[in-house]
This record gives sequence, C-alpha cells and structure tokens, in this order.
Amino acid sequence: MAGTIPTDRDWRGHWDAGAPLPEDALAQVGRTVGGKPIAAEQMDRLTAAIEDALDLQATDVLADLCCGNGLITVRLARLCAAVVGIDYSRELIAVARRDYAA
Repeated sequence: MAGTIPTDRDWRGHWDAGAPLPEDALAQVGRTVGGKPIAAEQMDRLTAAIEDALDLQATDVLADLCCGNGLITVRLARLCAAVVGIDYSRELIAVARRDYAA
C-alpha cells in the first residue's frame, strides 16, 4: 500500500516468504557480481575496510545488525570479546548458527 509504513509483521512476512536460500554463502547475502560470488580477495578487502572503520578492540562487544548468515560477522568476531548478530531472516540466522557460531 502506497504511503503506509511497514510494520515488523510486514517485514517478517517478507523475509519468511522469500525464495529458498542459495547454497553458496556469498550468494545468500548478495555478495555477488553478475550472479557469481565475489572473489576471496574482494571479501578480504571488504572485511579489512570494516575492521579499519570499527577499530575493534579485544574487550569490545560487537552488535551486528542485519548480520545475515554471519559470513562477515564471524570474521569480525576474532577481533573482539563477544558478538551478537541480529537479522530479520530466520533462515539466515539458522545458517549463521549452523555454520559460523563459535
């Protein structure tokens, strides 16, 4: 509906009704170019840029909003004391727990 503000229920329905997740972790979170997963070097550069911007310390607790499947979150987790990942997609959270939770 034009002009209405989406509610939590609207967003939850959007994510829960989505297409099945691709098998590739990069494709699950849109890290693709022309439908192909980005190169490992691109992922390394992306993560390095985030690390530089956040300047995480060993005592920090990181809250990753819209963490998706945890692909980037797990790389940042090694730099801080703890991480909390939050995402609307129950499927992506399930992948994060299965594949990237410590």
